[in-house]
Amino acid sequence: MKTLQALFQNALHAHQIGDLAQAKMLYEQILTRTHSPEVLNNLGAIFLTQGDVNTAIDFFNKALQAEPKHKDARSNLATILLQQDRFSEAIWHYQLFLQLAPEDSDAYYNLGVAYMASGDLTAAIDLFKRTLQLIPRHVDAYCNLGAIYLKMSDRAQALAYYQEAAKLQPDNPAIRYRIAALTGENAPSTAPIEYIKNLFDNYAGYFDQQLTKELHYQLPTLLRQLLQTYLPAREKWRILDLGCGTGLSGAALRDIANHLTGVDISSRMLAKAHEKNLYDKLIEDDINHFLAHAIEDYALIVAADTLVYFGDLTTIFANCRRLLEKNGLLVFSIEVGTVSPYQLQATGRYNHAPYYIEQLAQQHGFAVLDYREVTGRLQQGEAVVSGIFILKILS
Repeated sequence: MKTLQALFQNALHAHQIGDLAQAKMLYEQILTRTHSPEVLNNLGAIFLTQGDVNTAIDFFNKALQAEPKHKDARSNLATILLQQDRFSEAIWHYQLFLQLAPEDSDAYYNLGVAYMASGDLTAAIDLFKRTLQLIPRHVDAYCNLGAIYLKMSDRAQALAYYQEAAKLQPDNPAIRYRIAALTGENAPSTAPIEYIKNLFDNYAGYFDQQLTKELHYQLPTLLRQLLQTYLPAREKWRILDLGCGTGLSGAALRDIANHLTGVDISSRMLAKAHEKNLYDKLIEDDINHFLAHAIEDYALIVAADTLVYFGDLTTIFANCRRLLEKNGLLVFSIEVGTVSPYQLQATGRYNHAPYYIEQLAQQHGFAVLDYREVTGRLQQGEAVVSGIFILKILS
C-alpha cells in the first residue's frame, strides 16, 4: 500500500497537470485513511473548477471544520460567497482570513467590495485605501473609491480618484467616461460597452432590492399603465425588452406577451432574469449590436430606463423602426433634460430633451401617441423626472 505522502504527491501532480478525474480519485482514497484539511480543500477546488459550486462550498467548510486556520479554504470560501452576493457571510470569512494573512491585498480589496455592496461605504473606503497602501497601482481600488465618493455626493474626491486611475490606465474607456461625466468635457455619444457591462454585472446581486425599495423605481409599472390605453384588441404581443436587466419590465409585460425576448449586456443580470422564468428568450448582447443584426419582427419594443446609457439615439431609432411590424409600438423612458439634444450627467447617465425625441420620431416614421413626465426613481433622495414616450409606426 502506498504511503499517504506518496498518494498525496500523485494526486497533487494529477491536479497540477489538469487530470482532475485522477486527482479526485486519489484525494478520495486519502480521505478513507485520514481527514486531511489540505485534501478537503483541494477537492473543493476541483469541484469549483468543474462548476459544482455547492459541493465545493461543502468541501471548503469541511476543511475549515478540520482546521479553522486553513488559509486557502477560508479564502476560497469567502471568494465564492462574495461571487454569490452573500455579502455578510463573505465579510465574516474575509475578516477571519485577514487575521491569518494580515498583508493580503486581495482580501482587503474583496472585503471592501463586500462592504461597498452591503452599503457600509465608510468601511469600504478604509479597506480600499488599505489596498492602495499595499498595491499603489491598484486601478480597481481607485475606481471603487471614485464610485463611493460620487455616491456620497463628493464629486471633487470622486474625480480625484478617477483621475488617479486614469494615470495608470489612460486608455480605459470606462474610466475616461466617468471623468467626462464629472467634468463635462470630451463626453462621448454613448456609454462604453465595458462601462455598462461592468456596472450591471457588479450591481446584479442587489439590483432589485435597491431599485424597488431604496430608489422607489417604478418605471415598468408606469410604462405598462400608460401603454394599456393604446393596446389593440388582440390579447398577446411579440415583445422585445431592450436592456431587460433582472426582468422587472418582463414582470410588467408577461401577461400581454405571446413571446417575450430580453436583451442585456450583463450576464449576471440575465442570470437573475432567467431565475424568474418570465422570458421565452434571453440574449446577452450589446443593444446596438443586437438591433443591427436582428431579423425577427416585433409588435412591441420596450426600453425602460435603458436609453439613459445612450446619448445619440439615431441608430437605435432606425433599427427599432426596421424591426417593428406594421402598426408596431416603440415604448421607452428617458431622463428629461433641457440641454439640446442630450447631456451626460455626473451620474454617468444621459438625459434627453423631449423635443429631440420628437425630431427623431418624425425622421424615422413614428407618430408620438403619448408623452408623460413622471417620477421614475429617486437619486440621493431627490425625484428624477422621467419621460415616457409611446410611438407608433406611421402607415
